[in-house]
Order: sequence, then C-alpha cells, then structure tokens
Amino acid sequence: MSLIAPQNRALPAWSVWGALVPVLGFFWILVVINKIAKSLHTENRQRLTKIQRIEYGEVIGISSIIFSVVPFVFPQFKLILTTLSCIFWATYMVCICFQIKELKQALKST
Repeated sequence: MSLIAPQNRALPAWSVWGALVPVLGFFWILVVINKIAKSLHTENRQRLTKIQRIEYGEVIGISSIIFSVVPFVFPQFKLILTTLSCIFWATYMVCICFQIKELKQALKST
C-alpha cells in the first residue's frame, strides 16, 4: 500500500492488521482484498498505467477465502477444499507481487 499514492488508497495501510484478529479477521480479509483492488484501479487511472491481473487477483483472493470457509459446512471435503484454498492464496500472493513489481517499474519510469 505504500507504493500507492495516499489519495488513491481505499484503506489505510495500518488497517490491514485487523485481519489478525481471530473472529473479525476472517471477514476483514475480504474487505482488505476488495480495497487493495480498488486502490490499484484508482492508481491505474491516475497514472495512466496498465497494472495487470487486478481483477484476477481480487477473484482469486476471494475464492481462497471461500474455499477456506466451505469445509466448515461440508467437512467430508475438508482436505480437498483446504488444499484448494492454499493454492488460491499462494496464487493471490503471486498476483500481488507482480502488481507491486509493476508499480515500482511505473514509479521508476515517471
């Protein structure tokens, strides 16, 4: 979030820590994923750059959370869904890393 201009941040950087609170964190991470995508869209429009994978990252991040909740409803699929959740979370982190890299490159070019 520090690479995004303060006026384009949909969420203060310090509020990401709310995801570590046991009960609140489960729902707060959905807000964080959505707000990061919104911040990246705003930054794109202002800089007129094209950061890739914003929509993919948001969908993958939310899918990861959904796959981690569903095993509580269907415990017989716990292993498969937990594995999918981990794979989707890792993919989300890779998307975020690519977006950070593209933001840094855009900063250097301006």
